[in-house]
Amino acid sequence: MPQEQLSQIAYIDGADEKRSLTYGQVRADAEGLSNALRNPASPWGGIKKGDIITLYGPNSMELPAIIFGVYRSGAGISPSNPNYVARELEHQLKTSGSRLLITHPSVVSTALEAAKHAGIPRSHVLVFGEGATEGLQTISGLIEAGKKLKFGEVQWTADEVKNQTVLVPYSSGTTGLPKGVMLTHYNLVSNVSQWMAIQDNSKPPSTRVCLIPLFHMNGIMQFLCVAPKVGATTVVFPRFDLPLALAAWSKYKVDSIGIVPPIANVIAKHPVVDKFDMSNLKTIGCGAAPLGGEVEDMLTKRFNVIVQQGYGCTEGTCAATLYRHDTPYHRGSVGTPLPNMEVKVVDPDTGKVVGFNKEGELWFKGPNICKGYINNPEATKSSFTPDGFYKTGDIVTINEDRIVWVKDRLKELIKYNAFQVAPAELEDILNSHPHVEDAAVTAAPSEEHGEVPKAYVVLKPGVEKTSKVAKEIKEFLDKSVAPHKRLRGGLEFREVIPKNPSGKILRRVLRDEERERAKAKL
Repeated sequence: MPQEQLSQIAYIDGADEKRSLTYGQVRADAEGLSNALRNPASPWGGIKKGDIITLYGPNSMELPAIIFGVYRSGAGISPSNPNYVARELEHQLKTSGSRLLITHPSVVSTALEAAKHAGIPRSHVLVFGEGATEGLQTISGLIEAGKKLKFGEVQWTADEVKNQTVLVPYSSGTTGLPKGVMLTHYNLVSNVSQWMAIQDNSKPPSTRVCLIPLFHMNGIMQFLCVAPKVGATTVVFPRFDLPLALAAWSKYKVDSIGIVPPIANVIAKHPVVDKFDMSNLKTIGCGAAPLGGEVEDMLTKRFNVIVQQGYGCTEGTCAATLYRHDTPYHRGSVGTPLPNMEVKVVDPDTGKVVGFNKEGELWFKGPNICKGYINNPEATKSSFTPDGFYKTGDIVTINEDRIVWVKDRLKELIKYNAFQVAPAELEDILNSHPHVEDAAVTAAPSEEHGEVPKAYVVLKPGVEKTSKVAKEIKEFLDKSVAPHKRLRGGLEFREVIPKNPSGKILRRVLRDEERERAKAKL
């Protein structure tokens, strides 16, 4: 890091903008925490290379120093969803083999329960942030104590840089229990380099606003990897709050924002957006889940911007395809594969490569691809080919210019008779209806057809849940698609669509509900 960058503001607390940290302060705090973690006189006897530490808490300005401090100690960090219940956190602690747990007062009781069941002593549970600490050792106390210790930097061999696990994020778990993804320094640096290679780096970066979870690889890559690399200042919010986000975007004259589809859907439609000056906004980046073309069009029209979708997955560190700054706009696409990546689109039944503009499963490999799943060789074997390709489970097309369009998840396709129906396509149409705030489509069991599409719809405020409205929306979709894609399973109103923290619709939850209903009728 250049010396002049150390005095620059790195992170601002979105909940209290009087609080901020310079890059120099983040570095000093990371060094202090690293020393304290490595201290052989600590209750855990000193952290060593190869150890794993789980981080369980909400977004905070303190997280960068904690994560960088764990890296500097030689250990790996496993960020966890702060909405996890004790059973889910226990699963992560056990499967990752974590020695320590770092948590926050807002979730400390859950953390202690999970740690107890995972066999982690109370003395190995540390707490950051303001609030009741339950008598646990605080991260702030460790940082200050560590600054008085003098340990040399941990040295890494070239082999360790390439092969030692330093980050263990957990996959979304939409196909079963979450799995710990083993990422190395090499993976992280490679993905940052790939990201930077296709961006326009000719202008100074604007202030970034972090609204997405920092336990998710999208948040880690954008705000803990790329932002420091380009010298950007990041305003960190504990959670998404629309008025606060709009105020920050306006105040800091943000020209580029990185969001996920649920946030995109809100800012495309909510009337409060018009009360804020967003005239500096030039690009909107969206990832973590597919964004429908209709919502993309709404964003383009409302803000007069280019919407740049990207595609990635935890197994690929973060990004696998992004828009190049010098590439023509292609509505609904997720850009081109990143440099140094090899991509295949294959028939999911035969594994044979399909031609351009033909639908198939996306496989890819490159320097950003993970080692596999921690302590789960069976899942690793089933998800990776012997020659190193990761089988994404996503259905895509790619054209002659290497532009990629994501069509749907392989396992979420609805099988109506002999036809396949992509839920994302129907959701895109539903979201364009003037009464619809949000929508999801999944399969409902059918004795006659095997499966039929069913829609779940959240209405905009003020729209009544009547059979007339349901009929209007259903007919709106049915007239826009081929007969096999019609909503033969009906339409159900919901207060909210179930999604994971990165914005992916949990169609599995809805599908399981339909199966239980079908069983109850037997």
